[in-house]
Amino acid sequence: MPAVVHHGGASTTAAVLRSGIPSVTVPFKTYQPVWGEKLTRLGVSPAAIPYHKVSEENSSGSD
Repeated sequence: MPAVVHHGGASTTAAVLRSGIPSVTVPFKTYQPVWGEKLTRLGVSPAAIPYHKVSEENSSGSD
């Protein structure tokens, strides 16, 4: 299934919502966690992943 991984900026979040594509946020700046939390509360995204916890070891992507 296609999905978007994004930083959670306001414009990017709006574009993702308009597209209807599943997404997950990986915020790394001040206000970005707020948008990740809003997406989670809306029930359209899992909880945001802190950028410092993203690694090759915990990704579920395939090579």
